[in-house]
Amino acid sequence: MTTLLEVVTFIKLQLRITSTSEDNWLEQSINHSQLRYARRKQWPQLRATGTFTVDATPTQSYALATDFDRLIDGGVRYYLNSNTQIFLDEVSQNDAELYRGLNSVTTPAACQVIAGTTGATKKLQLLPTFTETGKVVEYGYLKKPATLSADADVLALPELDEAICFDVCSLYMDYIRDNGNLGAIYAARAKRCYFDALSTMIQQ
Repeated sequence: MTTLLEVVTFIKLQLRITSTSEDNWLEQSINHSQLRYARRKQWPQLRATGTFTVDATPTQSYALATDFDRLIDGGVRYYLNSNTQIFLDEVSQNDAELYRGLNSVTTPAACQVIAGTTGATKKLQLLPTFTETGKVVEYGYLKKPATLSADADVLALPELDEAICFDVCSLYMDYIRDNGNLGAIYAARAKRCYFDALSTMIQQ
C-alpha cells in the first residue's frame, strides 16, 4: 500500500465500513498519523537541505523552506568561505534570550527556529546580533509530509503503511467511543508493524 486510496480501502476493510460517509475523517486521521510517525525519528526519506545568503543589513531572521518541519541535529552550517564552515547550535528559548542580550559580534554563534510571518511558516534566527554579510548558511532539515488529499497521493513513508493503517483503526475505535478492546488490539498491531518496519529499514 502506498497511495491514499489503497490505505483508505485497507482501513475500511479492517473496520468493515462499506459507505463513504467516514472517508473524510479517515483521510484526516491518516494525515495525522503519518505526521506523528514522521516526527518519531530523523527518517532519511524526509531529510532535505536548504540555503540562504546573509543580506547586507544583515537581517537576523531568514525564511525556511515551506516544507520545513524541524532541524536535523547539528544541521546548521555558516560558511566563512567555500572551504571553511562553522556549526551553529540550535538553542532553547531561554538560551536565545541570553544571546539576544549580548553585544553585537562579527559572526553568529547560535540559531533558533521562530515563527514565520504567515501561517505555519518558520524562520531561522541567527544569534547574537552580528555584522558580517554575504555569507551562505546551509541548514539540514526534516520535511513535513505533504498532506494527502487525492486518491493517487503517495505516503511519505510507505514503509510504515500498515502501522499507519492500524493506528487509524485504533483512533476510529476512540472516535466511535467503542467500549470493547478493539482499540487496544489495533494499537498493539500498529506498534508491532512500526517496529517491524523499523527493523527492516535498519537491515537494508
